[in-house]
Amino acid sequence: MTAVSEPPSIPGFRPDVRDPGWDVGDGGWDTHAHVFGPAADFPYAAGRTYTPPDSTPADYLRTLDALGLSHGVLVQPSCYGTDNSRLLAALAAHPARFRGVVDLDLLATAEEDLRGLAGVCGLRLRWPQTADRIGEILPRLRTLGWHADVLLDHSDSAPALIDAVAGSGVRVVVEAMGSPRAGDTVSGRGFSALREWLSAGEGWVKLSHPYAIDGLGPGPYPHAGRFAGALVETAPDRCVWGSDWPHPMKEGPVPEDGGLLGLLVQWAGGAAAARSILTTNPLSLY
Repeated sequence: MTAVSEPPSIPGFRPDVRDPGWDVGDGGWDTHAHVFGPAADFPYAAGRTYTPPDSTPADYLRTLDALGLSHGVLVQPSCYGTDNSRLLAALAAHPARFRGVVDLDLLATAEEDLRGLAGVCGLRLRWPQTADRIGEILPRLRTLGWHADVLLDHSDSAPALIDAVAGSGVRVVVEAMGSPRAGDTVSGRGFSALREWLSAGEGWVKLSHPYAIDGLGPGPYPHAGRFAGALVETAPDRCVWGSDWPHPMKEGPVPEDGGLLGLLVQWAGGAAAARSILTTNPLSLY
């Protein structure tokens, strides 16, 4: 760990959360968020690519409340490496509202230690970086009852992931709509394979990170909208929504969360389908 006095290198979240502009219903889930700091209590990893400003569980709960959502899934961010202390402390403090996805060396951690991680429901993996170990990881995840939360390097990597997890009995959730790029088409080989897999009821996808597809800006992220709409059209019951709060991007402008949630109605083709993505679907998954 490095010294905790280094100033933030990325912008902070926006506290001015607008109403999403539609009735989100009750019991909604944000399935992708992070918490940071205070740095004096939870120091960051050496070699990290960014240093965030404090974005505490209390800050995130205020955002959830402003959006009308009940639950959040905290995902281990890269700036903490495999030290999950900040995430685990948040889960312990708010067990009724948070679930967690950790990043650790599953194969080197004793099973009794893993089972003691209250509130944890998944392991974050990057693909294809973990391809050589996936055959050993999946049986352990199945024993624990955890899911694999996978960030693809690009949607063209989806077919190899799908082949690797087939028949494993492990729930697999793909982040960021499968990581397509703005110039890709919804009929491309990798994205089509992802859609077919979801349609067969073999996986899940997060409608998240639209700015990773369209690039920086406040939205409305038209390219991301194409991919999100295609995923919902193909498998509406396999989609969940994630904000990526507090949006740890290296440059701004930082998105406004009410506006992001407002886009879900457009992506889903209506409020009823959007409410299912926020409530019914994550209840089945988490």
